[in-house]
Amino acid sequence: MDSARFEPPKETMRHPIRPQHLILAIAMAFFGFTGGAAASVPVTGSAVSTTAAEAENLSDPAVIATAEDPPAPDPEPTVSTPSLPPVRASAKGTDIEVSNVSAYPNRVQGKVVVQFNSDPNQIYDCSGTMVNSVQRNIVFTAGHCVYDHETSAYPSAMVFIPAYQNGMEPYGEFSAVSVNTTAGWVNTKSFSYDMGVVQLAGTPEDVIGSRGIAFDLNPVNRKFRIYGYPALPESDYDGERLIRCDAKMLGRDGGGSLAPMAAGPCYMRQGASGGGWITGGGYLNSLTSYVYCDPADLNPAFCGQDFGPYFSSAAKSLYDSVADTVTPTVRFIKSPRKVTTKRTFNVEMGGTGTTPLTRFSCRLDTNPWTRCFPVTRLRNLTYGRHSLSVRSIDQTGRMSVKVATKNFRVRR
Repeated sequence: MDSARFEPPKETMRHPIRPQHLILAIAMAFFGFTGGAAASVPVTGSAVSTTAAEAENLSDPAVIATAEDPPAPDPEPTVSTPSLPPVRASAKGTDIEVSNVSAYPNRVQGKVVVQFNSDPNQIYDCSGTMVNSVQRNIVFTAGHCVYDHETSAYPSAMVFIPAYQNGMEPYGEFSAVSVNTTAGWVNTKSFSYDMGVVQLAGTPEDVIGSRGIAFDLNPVNRKFRIYGYPALPESDYDGERLIRCDAKMLGRDGGGSLAPMAAGPCYMRQGASGGGWITGGGYLNSLTSYVYCDPADLNPAFCGQDFGPYFSSAAKSLYDSVADTVTPTVRFIKSPRKVTTKRTFNVEMGGTGTTPLTRFSCRLDTNPWTRCFPVTRLRNLTYGRHSLSVRSIDQTGRMSVKVATKNFRVRR
């Protein structure tokens, strides 16, 4: 009987990431994890009783056209990152209108329309992203879109309109049944905690799909595709179209590992709050929180930079407050033939998950399960029949229920 010999190959192999719903070819070096999420962070929230009449009103294009970004505390610039060139008259060429909003994955982005205190003068719009969960009805957005500091109120009514475009609502609207945000946002107004989660009625994820969500990724030089429904600058936007920009992490707004991230070039402003920052593999990894580019007090040094919270323990606690991750799956990407003459070779594993897969567990024949690598080298196998079994483990520690098994024979 062979002893298990699971080793990383001499040169790590990488495969293209397929831009499909939660399909991953995993290489841990690609994601750059900074470690597991820390202890849970307090979360607070409220039920939302959105009536059919309120949902119809909030999804009326005429009402949406008059909605503005919800009020939020004014951030104080502390950024020490390199500034981008001064703001231009047009954002065209940097920010791009999404041409086919009804196609996946674009349609998992949507407009969030919220009303506070049942007041027709307190209707606001934001952006949001459907994220994968067992519940299949979870949307992430900004904290200031689900909690109003001026009146200390949660929404009285709220809808999510996926793939909204120029008054068209191809998938209709989905009413909110609850909202949560971090206690840090409610109590301290810190933009490090400006994130919110919305649970919708029904299972809209079955209709439009979703994005995965990732925590504690290494932010240095990380690239994002940022989405939103900006209404400013008025020369380019009207809040009616889904816009995206391809940006890179430029630095932190202040010190500390949890300070908000700056990413650019991206010129989206009012209306883009809560819009998803999508990183490698199709994972939501931040959202638009604020900018330092107010037309009344223009600071060209910071125009072209969007700011969003770093997804760590707070974002994970927020997700866990309403959702459960889907059990990950595992599969072989590269495996031995049924009959081979090689006694040493590489195998490669991948899989799917709500959060990125962080590790694998392997067993050769009847040996104990042991940790193995996305690309693993089997060495010095004996001649005869063998069975290789693999499990995947995601970022939350959830292990695949089903096991991928490959039976093969090494002959002389």
